[in-house]
Amino acid sequence: MNLLIQKVLSRIGSPFRTASFVLGLVGLNAATVFGQTAAPSLNVSSPRTCGGPISVTATCTAGNTPTFVASGGSASGNVYTYTNPGSYTLTAACNGSGGLSAPATPVSVQIATPTAPPTLSPSSATVTQGGTPVTITPSGCPGGYISYFGTMGVNREGNIIVPTGTPGVITISAICTINDCQSTAAVANITVRPTSGTVPQPTVANTIPAQTGTAGTMFTFLVPPSTFSDPNNDPLTLTASGLPSGLTFNGLFINGPLNAQGTFPITITASNNRGGSVSTTFVLTVFPGSGQPPVGTPLTLLTPSYNACTRAITFNTTGGDGTTITYTAIGVQRANAQSPTGIVEQQVVTDNKTLIIEATQSGQTTSVNFTPPACTTTTPPTGQFQLLPPTYDPCSRAITINTTGGDGTQITYSAVGVQRSSPQSNTGFVEAGVVQDNKTLNITATQSGTTVAISFTPTQCGASTPLQLTTPSYDPCTRAITFNTSGGNGTPVSFTAVGVQRANDQSRSGIVDAAVVANNQTLVIRASQSGSPAVSLSFTPPACTTTPSGGTFQMLPPTYDPCTRTIIINTTGGNGSQITYSAIGVQRSSPQSNSGVVELGVVLDNKTLNLSATQNGQTVSISFTPTRCPNSREAFSKDGGPQIVVLGNPANGNEITVEVVSMQKQPLQVRLIDPQGQAVHEQNIQSPDTVQKVVIPVRSSQKGIFLIQAITGGKAAVTKVLHQ
Repeated sequence: MNLLIQKVLSRIGSPFRTASFVLGLVGLNAATVFGQTAAPSLNVSSPRTCGGPISVTATCTAGNTPTFVASGGSASGNVYTYTNPGSYTLTAACNGSGGLSAPATPVSVQIATPTAPPTLSPSSATVTQGGTPVTITPSGCPGGYISYFGTMGVNREGNIIVPTGTPGVITISAICTINDCQSTAAVANITVRPTSGTVPQPTVANTIPAQTGTAGTMFTFLVPPSTFSDPNNDPLTLTASGLPSGLTFNGLFINGPLNAQGTFPITITASNNRGGSVSTTFVLTVFPGSGQPPVGTPLTLLTPSYNACTRAITFNTTGGDGTTITYTAIGVQRANAQSPTGIVEQQVVTDNKTLIIEATQSGQTTSVNFTPPACTTTTPPTGQFQLLPPTYDPCSRAITINTTGGDGTQITYSAVGVQRSSPQSNTGFVEAGVVQDNKTLNITATQSGTTVAISFTPTQCGASTPLQLTTPSYDPCTRAITFNTSGGNGTPVSFTAVGVQRANDQSRSGIVDAAVVANNQTLVIRASQSGSPAVSLSFTPPACTTTPSGGTFQMLPPTYDPCTRTIIINTTGGNGSQITYSAIGVQRSSPQSNSGVVELGVVLDNKTLNLSATQNGQTVSISFTPTRCPNSREAFSKDGGPQIVVLGNPANGNEITVEVVSMQKQPLQVRLIDPQGQAVHEQNIQSPDTVQKVVIPVRSSQKGIFLIQAITGGKAAVTKVLHQ
């Protein structure tokens, strides 16, 4: 082995001690020696994803270029990207005038195989009222657990038992969770027909006229509410078939880009909850684009549209052949590869990095470089992470989960009864059964270990109250504002607010002009909605009240919530420079973060936290003993088995949340037993954490004392929870 390989091997170490990896460094030869060039820094977009891509960025000092030692992915400039499921390890070195650097410390990443949805068998059935209950068997979630949500009296005893006592359509959805990766929902529909008489059928009251559009433009069409009628005035659920590529239907609107010209027959079907249905068809004609670059003009990426304060970005193109465009842009969080919109990651802006945006169409790729500027506000985003009332359309059942504050990192949501594309998606559709049964959604959002929750009861279409503007949500330091409303008839709301920069008239959020705050001006916010009179509200945005520098740097007692175990470390005084905190026993996103979650063991053992803060070499400290939640019930087994902590007792809504504490490190089984002694839910977790959080779905209509049982390693614990 020559001297060069010996030097590289001595610096890299396992698992790179093979000549094939070392020779992967482009340009190495026996005459190359390590010089004074600094090793690169490696930044990972995410150490683990559920099927999504992972990128590793190697940053060298000015004038030097990185070379990756890796396999299984692809390199583009200073970025190496993995797209296929698997576990990978990577390092890199820098080449420059100072010679070849030592390799960076290897990083390991994992792309988990996307979790497939479970199978519900049967996925559909039509039965007669009062007949034998339908048994639905969930399967196809090896090594994970299946969570389900149903309506109209569905029970779970191993299989899903659907009663047949009430006519209508019963919808059951189920998701599979494996190693914290959730699948999309599998859906089963059971139609219960009346025992006698003719099934009442909806009718087509008015046909839908033919529609036209232009290729290369957006198309939006509201199916007229007067299209169908029902003899019993039952609510109707609309579905669509025959939609051309790019268009989607949400039960109310057909919306999306018109990707190709042609004539498309589209069928709209209306179904009532008694098993009746009727369809009508209309024709959509898409004409060739007018004013668009002619077919054959090369696809070109233009400078993207970008909001420096929200970090929202939109990719712009011209030309092309009208087919689907796929984008890549490492450092931009997007819904999917075809989405031209997304959010630039904070680190990209902080490090003044340049985005490489690529667009591919019909095998041809074009690119553009763009360096997103920082927001010109001088104060970084602040504010406590919390959930705001969701934005909801009762006629389409479309819902958007809203948050404010936080640290800018990725948010994971939980909302049983809302169909979403992924746990990170804040948009979706409320299941019809939730609305019909007047159920309350329990929505949670988790960021950097902090979980917040809010309850929301979605209303039925037509159950409107007068539109009202309520006090907006406002952050005085970022000047970010969100308009809040209540009531209304479910149609889109348009806003006007001179002095607020927003994306469009329907946008609820924006940035207040600095001059408005500096001059202490009052905003007049107006909201209007089809069929309702406009309403207005006056609001004077206050100035940022950050404490000026000066005064003795010291710690104040922390802000603490004993039920969520959320803690905020408070200080006063100082010189305004960055503060680093130490808090053993508190889970935080970084040493500079002053908020986090106290570990459960600290609370259970009644331990005292030693909190310290350091600024410019000066360290101050304070002691604090976090208390237990007064509404939690803890059950301790007598034989060293698991412990159950109920987070919120009594509980209400559609979920009961518990934490199971166990040192067994063996598969965990959690059961929910209703007041009649029937097991109504079961979760099996193969590799639980020492403190395992478990969210148990429960029907909001069923009240009383439930039992929660946890079994692991042949030992069990049971506790009671009151659901009201």
